[in-house]
Order: sequence, then structure tokens, then C-alpha cells
Amino acid sequence: MICIKDNPKGAEILTDYCASKLDPGRASELGTHLEQCAECRELVEAQKTVWEMLEVWKPVEVSPDFDAKLYARIAQDNTEPAWKRWFLRILQPAEPGVFWKPVAAVAAMGAVLSLALVVHAPFAAHPVAGDAAPQAQVQSHSDKIDVEQVEQALDDLDMLTPVGQSPTGRM
Repeated sequence: MICIKDNPKGAEILTDYCASKLDPGRASELGTHLEQCAECRELVEAQKTVWEMLEVWKPVEVSPDFDAKLYARIAQDNTEPAWKRWFLRILQPAEPGVFWKPVAAVAAMGAVLSLALVVHAPFAAHPVAGDAAPQAQVQSHSDKIDVEQVEQALDDLDMLTPVGQSPTGRM
């Protein structure tokens, strides 16, 4: 016989054995296995202890007017307007932490999306302080650069800068 702990239906076999509902052939087979396997014997003893405790347990007595009080409470709740019952169900969930779980999930998703946008979004073409490299600007085909005008502007800039400094990064 396969051990109870290794059998996929082990819990069912254990419960049936302890409740004396297992057929006699399998019960004797399991009894033989229990003589050899200490782990299965411990499981059976623990399950038998649970069954014994359930036999001794006495349930709490329900008050005689419990049904009347229950039905009165249900009738009282049904007299309230539907919008109020709906609103109270939203504000008072069955479990205390249930309300915050969706809020936390949405906040986490927002943080992840914000981070993704910051990391992968192209940055604006604003020059950074201390950045000496000029930003290239896209020009349409109708805008032509006059090379002579650019050369004249660079020469004028060279003339205005003090000796020893290079305005264009050339030396």
C-alpha cells in the first residue's frame, strides 16, 4: 500500500478510516501499513484525536428568540432606501482590508507607468546648464542655410571674444 502522505486521496482514506467507513479489505490493508509506517500512524492518531474531541464538544445553545430577532433585523434593513444600503455596502466591506487592496494596486500601477514614461519618454529639447553642445534643430526644405552668413557670424563672434577664449569650441 502507498503511504497516506504520498497518496493523492490520502486525506479521504484517512478520514474514512477514522470514521470506520472504509471497506474492510482496505481497512485491514491500511492497518498492516500502519504497523510498519510511523508517519502514517501519527497521522491516524492525530485524526482520531480530532474525532474524539468532536464527539465530546457541545455546541453553544441558541437563544429561543434568535429567529424572531433575525427576521426583525432583516425587515428593518429592507425598509431603508436602496441607495443607502448600496452606499453602506461600499463604505463597510465584509473584510476590513478589502477596500484598500484595489486602491493600492491602482497606485502601484500608476507609479510603474509614471516611471516608465520618465525613463522611456524623449526629453524636451531644452539645453542643460553647462552643456556647451548646441542643439540641432530640424529645418524644412524651404529653409536654406546661407553658408556665407554663418561664416560671417562666426568671424564676428571671434572678433568680439577676448584673446585666449574660444567661443565656438575651436582653437
